[in-house]
Amino acid sequence: MPDRPVESPRPESLDEIVSHSAVAIADQIQTAASWDASEMQLQIEVAGALKEFAKRAQIKLEGRHNITIATGRPDSVYGSVIVEYKKPGDLSCKRDASGNKALIAQLKQRFYDMNREEKRKWDSMFGVGTDGRYFIFLRFRDEKWTDQEPLEVNRYSTERFLWALYNLGQNGKPYQPEYL
Repeated sequence: MPDRPVESPRPESLDEIVSHSAVAIADQIQTAASWDASEMQLQIEVAGALKEFAKRAQIKLEGRHNITIATGRPDSVYGSVIVEYKKPGDLSCKRDASGNKALIAQLKQRFYDMNREEKRKWDSMFGVGTDGRYFIFLRFRDEKWTDQEPLEVNRYSTERFLWALYNLGQNGKPYQPEYL
C-alpha cells in the first residue's frame, strides 16, 4: 500500500490569530490585574503579550513607551494607537466614574499632543486605556469625541484592542479611502 502524502496543517487566518491571541492576552491582562500590579507592571505584561501577538500575526508592531510628546508622556504608542495604563482598580464599569473621566481627559490630551507635535490627523488616532479590569476606547469621529461604556477585559474587548493595533498600530493609518 503506497504512503499517502502528509497534509500540512492549514495556516491560521488573521481572524483566527486575532481570536486565539485575544483569549490568551485577555487572560494575561486579567492575571496581571489580579496581582494588584502597578501601572508599570501592567504595561510590561501587556507589551510582552503584544510582542508575541505581532510575531504570530507576522506584523511589525513597534511600540514607543514612556516617551515625551509635548505636555505629557504617553505610556505606549503603537503607530496611531495611544495606550494609557492605570493601576488595577482605578477604572470602573460606570462611565462617569472619576477615574474613567480622568483617563478620558488624559487620552484627549494625548490626541492634542500627537496632533500638534507629530501632525497626526484626529480621525487617524485611537485611544485605549486599561487598568487590567476594564478597557476604555476613545476616537474622534465626525467632529466629535466618541467614547463608549467601559468594557470588561475579556476575549471580545481584547479582540477590539488587537484589531485596532493591527489596523492603526502597524502603519498608523486607518482603513479609510484617503489612506488606501
